[in-house]
Amino acid sequence: MSTSTLSIPQKQLKQLLTIPRSSRNAVHPNPVIRLSDSGISCSHYTSDGATFVTRSWGNPVSRSKQAVSVTEADLRAVRSRLQGAEPEVWVDGNELCIETIVAKWSIRLLPNEEIPADSPRVRQSHTHVFTATECQLLSGVVDNDPNRPALQWAVADQEHGVWWTTDSYTAVTVTTEHQTHVPVKVDGMAVPRHHLRYHTKRGCSVSFEYSPTTNPESNRQQTGVETRSLDNENQVITTVAECKRKASSLLPTFPTIFNIAEVGRPAKNAEGGAAAVKRADLLAAALGCPAEQIGVTPQPHPSQPHRITLSGIQQIASTPLYSAEVECAPPPTYSLGLSRDRFLALLRHAHTDEVLLGWGASESKGLIFESGQLVAVLMPIRIAQ
Repeated sequence: MSTSTLSIPQKQLKQLLTIPRSSRNAVHPNPVIRLSDSGISCSHYTSDGATFVTRSWGNPVSRSKQAVSVTEADLRAVRSRLQGAEPEVWVDGNELCIETIVAKWSIRLLPNEEIPADSPRVRQSHTHVFTATECQLLSGVVDNDPNRPALQWAVADQEHGVWWTTDSYTAVTVTTEHQTHVPVKVDGMAVPRHHLRYHTKRGCSVSFEYSPTTNPESNRQQTGVETRSLDNENQVITTVAECKRKASSLLPTFPTIFNIAEVGRPAKNAEGGAAAVKRADLLAAALGCPAEQIGVTPQPHPSQPHRITLSGIQQIASTPLYSAEVECAPPPTYSLGLSRDRFLALLRHAHTDEVLLGWGASESKGLIFESGQLVAVLMPIRIAQ
């Protein structure tokens, strides 16, 4: 495969990615990085939230035929000069990696072609492999076009693909585990896979799987979710609306005060289990949920910290949510939710060695902190069975 390398000088790339603190918006502090026909662009909201500023650099590149990349030497040099500023960008092999305070994600650009789900390069990779069409879908084409929202952030999941959200709170899960690719239109955008996730305006998401079969009764038995035939686009749209209504009706709520700092510093040895349990009780009190819903998992090696996980969180108090997950198949399972302001406050004020907030199904997904510094944010991903 022939590729065209887009080489960005260090000075231009630093100017492109660095946002003065005085210009950062508290709600959207991180820049939006896009791949466009003119190269690479970086956009961000101004401090008052009223203006969306875009800067770009590069030469026109045909994404339908050529890949876009940045030289590793340039990115390494810029990364060292940024000295921890957001975002960090570097090259890992032939992948462009972008990391912000919210997420870390990787992009590998390939020609505009369909990638079989059972392809070794997909199955063995821990990052999703985007086609040029998918990159266009992710990034949006026209600024300020409400029908083509900009990418807000994305998270790669090594088992099921990539989960991302946009400024319009539409979230889509692209899975790599299915061999059948069913083209589905979501809010006017074509998605080449058939496992989707939708967000309501209040932040509640619904996982919905489109089965390749056209028999609704068969679909219900296979997935626990009634799906519609994909032969008629109107039926798909109707089903999307039904999912959103179901999400709104099942929307859980959350307590007014949630201070993760009260959990303290989980002990890093086997003798510290009791202390970790005590801190779990504090966390339960802060959440307003029964203490038995807080689990403490001691690590086998003394050098590893204990993990405090949350599961089975049900309806509590009333506050708009930043992220709350509802599984379509009954019985409904709610995940932890935070208002956006409290979520950002959580990132700023966490002073724990490690706290992992699990979203019910797995301890491997949640917020992870280490020595007061954010190591990773893995947003909730649950694939409907």
